[in-house]
Amino acid sequence: MSSISSDSISICANCGKGGEGNNDIKLKTCTACRMVKYCSRECQIAHRPQHKRECKKRATELHDEKLFNQPPQFWMTIARYVSYVCHHCGLDINI
Repeated sequence: MSSISSDSISICANCGKGGEGNNDIKLKTCTACRMVKYCSRECQIAHRPQHKRECKKRATELHDEKLFNQPPQFWMTIARYVSYVCHHCGLDINI
């Protein structure tokens, strides 16, 4: 699958319906990766085997991007609830 922005292409990733001249088809964007669009649930299901690997990769990237863009207060709050384990001795480290 190519890494083309979903904003640049407005056609169904499975059947190719849509496009600039066909405004009567309402395309739905994949909610996980936001990279591809589908004209129906059936097309989304049919395209899933081809799309699954790239979708998971992009969804992880989006999650990481959202997580690491959090303000410092967010990280201080998380640190209170997370215990770390030393990778050398296996003991808990309290921060």
